[in-house]
Amino acid sequence: MAKRFIETGIFRKRFVRGLKGAYKTFYVYYITECDHAGVWDYSNLDIDSILLGEELSIDGILDAFDGRLIEVGGKLFMPEFIEYQYKGVLKKDNRVHKSVIFRLNSLGINENTLAPSKGLTSPKLGCKDIDKDKDKDKDKDKELDLPFKSELFKSAWSDWVQYRNERKKKMTPSTITRQFKQLSKHTEQEAIDSIEAAIAAGWTGLFPKKADQPIKTRLDEIRNHNMSRPC
Repeated sequence: MAKRFIETGIFRKRFVRGLKGAYKTFYVYYITECDHAGVWDYSNLDIDSILLGEELSIDGILDAFDGRLIEVGGKLFMPEFIEYQYKGVLKKDNRVHKSVIFRLNSLGINENTLAPSKGLTSPKLGCKDIDKDKDKDKDKDKELDLPFKSELFKSAWSDWVQYRNERKKKMTPSTITRQFKQLSKHTEQEAIDSIEAAIAAGWTGLFPKKADQPIKTRLDEIRNHNMSRPC
């Protein structure tokens, strides 16, 4: 039986947290049921609904996933699947990747932009919109000297910025610089964990924890933060 990579913190992701129960289940179902290129044939959706224990519709799925799924050729495609299964880069000289590229191309999907070459059945997301979003992300990455360059960290940092904005604690350049310096003293996983922990706890500051850090020291840091002005 084929095995798939799946993020251990998948239910901590802001997008997944916002999904209703049935669609949380469907998110995992999709990842395990789609083919090796992230393509899923929904022609037997009635049977899939029975397996999931929930009656789902394509319109409902597309609305819930709001652009994260693309409908093409009577199938659904999840660009994000390529991001975490193949680290977002498909190489033609890689035998496994070559098979994925062939599958995507057969549906008219460009392996570089991960978007259909001609038109979209679903109006949710167009090729130009994808290109614009990628250009914006590149510009943001150029402006910010991120302490870690992986997609996992970029996603976690994006969630952190959005969370701070929602709490009306907008990130200033000096705050960003200070937090980057703080996170750079830790491993990437420790940095990501600290962001997720801060969001889950409702904090406005980050408290990276090293594996060998005594619990009392960490609690003291948090108490001091709560007694002072949030950064």
